[in-house]
Amino acid sequence: MYYSKVVPGVQADGIATILRSARRNNPNEDLTGVLYTNGRWFLQILEGPRESVTRMFGILQNDTRHAGVTMINVKNIEERAFGDWGMAFIKNDPAVIEIIKEMTGMEVFDPSWLDYDQAYALLKRLGDERLQEIVPRFT
Repeated sequence: MYYSKVVPGVQADGIATILRSARRNNPNEDLTGVLYTNGRWFLQILEGPRESVTRMFGILQNDTRHAGVTMINVKNIEERAFGDWGMAFIKNDPAVIEIIKEMTGMEVFDPSWLDYDQAYALLKRLGDERLQEIVPRFT
């Protein structure tokens, strides 16, 4: 899990490009996960073989659309939480903002204020609600 700042000037089409690339390339690396952005921050969980996750994290650190890439946690997992998705995407909308406020107390989302457990719980809840169509899908 990591967070980073969205580099100024990266618009929705730039984020869509990131998502398309992840969905195209992640199956080849056996990577799954979830990405959330509010247009100012990225918060992402990557799941898969350690070598693949490490390689992808290196690519992200050098991606000019990200600034201040900060690893929150790396750990071995028994089961993937987001294994059904090459890369789930959660965009900022009113339902997401309300869930974030409820779970974190933040009026303005800043993942640097979250520890691993808080960030994981937030992404897991947003992912679960995405499945129930509460959180809209990004295409």
